Amino acid sequence: MGVDFKPYLDALMKTVRQHWYELIPESASMKRGKVLLEFAVLRDGRVTGVKVVGGSGDVALDRPAYGSITASSPFPPLPPEFKGQYLGLRFNFYYNEEPKRSPISTLVVDIRKKLRENLSNDKDAKPDLEHDIAALTEFLDAGKLDAGDAVAARYFRAAAQTVLNVFRNKDGLTPDAAVNEQYLKDLDSIIAAKSDLTAWGITMPEVAYTAGTLAWNGLHSPRTYAYWQLCVDAVPCMVNLASGYTLGWEGMQPDPAKALELDLKAFDTGTTHRCAGAFAAHNIAGLIYFAGASYPKDNDPVSWIQKSCALSDLIEAQPNSENACNGAGTRMDEFLYRLAQGDRRNNLLTDAVQRYGDKATTAPALAQYLSGSINATAFQESVESNKSEFGRCYAYFHAMWYAFIVGDTSFVNKFYEPLSKFDGDTCRSYLIYARKFHPEATRSQSSPTQHSE
Repeated sequence: MGVDFKPYLDALMKTVRQHWYELIPESASMKRGKVLLEFAVLRDGRVTGVKVVGGSGDVALDRPAYGSITASSPFPPLPPEFKGQYLGLRFNFYYNEEPKRSPISTLVVDIRKKLRENLSNDKDAKPDLEHDIAALTEFLDAGKLDAGDAVAARYFRAAAQTVLNVFRNKDGLTPDAAVNEQYLKDLDSIIAAKSDLTAWGITMPEVAYTAGTLAWNGLHSPRTYAYWQLCVDAVPCMVNLASGYTLGWEGMQPDPAKALELDLKAFDTGTTHRCAGAFAAHNIAGLIYFAGASYPKDNDPVSWIQKSCALSDLIEAQPNSENACNGAGTRMDEFLYRLAQGDRRNNLLTDAVQRYGDKATTAPALAQYLSGSINATAFQESVESNKSEFGRCYAYFHAMWYAFIVGDTSFVNKFYEPLSKFDGDTCRSYLIYARKFHPEATRSQSSPTQHSE
């Protein structure tokens, strides 16, 4: 059962509205405009991370909206049945305008929800998203949406497709290139026209991030990072670009110092941008261990992987967020980072498997192999039964890493053989990291990957 936030939010909005009305100057009484604010409410009711993500262009309108949030802090503590550490909110403030009412609103709500949740155990997620995309397409083809709604429909259809691409990749299926190209052209048009989506709570950096994600997981396109360069100041884009500078791909030169700079900025945001801080800490551990980066204040990959775990735990404790930030894969990596320092902790493997849940296939076999419970033959048989190429790549890379740590050159070569057969689109980052273990590891360029099964 989810948490019923309605009573809490009703009281919160009443408080904000009261402060907002008190702060609106007489000079704004005849002005028109809207302001979009983003902020988070901590468990104790304190407000953090207030920012204007869609300004009106008029300080007389922006300032009262911003002040209504800060003046209302602290709110009452979050409902005790809510186990998360914060509640992220976006508020629209309308001056002499009516809030958006649209025939696509229900579809947008469902897509937004699925973009934030871990869907690995949601058997209805894939058909729901397919329905949402089909319904948005039907609205667009009918030509009955106004201009603003049509732009929003194209954006959310593309955003939903990025999630469907993940499902297809995990099932060992190739995403539909024609569909992804069409939706990417839609996003290109939105970016070129600088279309106003603030009524829907969407900013241009978010459009660029979605375009980069679609180009990556739907098309394996070199355009991916050009999109993310457009939103380099947005934390999710920052984390992905850091991966590019770590590994060097799609025309980008490896630059560990630049990667470290971006990851440190993202890490400092904590959980404000959901998993970005956890991913950044995970990336920093890899920068230090695999790329030879140095950060004098903390140059221990184990320390950074623990920081990643701490942040991912905060997010994954929330409803429908199991392993949302790949806390399971991070535990698997922590086992190997620690083992490289002579500290074997098999409990981390058990924890990782439990976090992956029943959907995992290669993770249990990998954990059993790393703990010594099964031999290499049984491990490979289990891995080869996995439909997902990325899942197989993930398992072989980690087995190869383990062999390198324990000094078994023959098994480094043994696991490099199947790893080397994966193409650059499926297994790019791991093929790059494998250079540390094997001199013949491919020099193909890499794309960003948040490590998970």
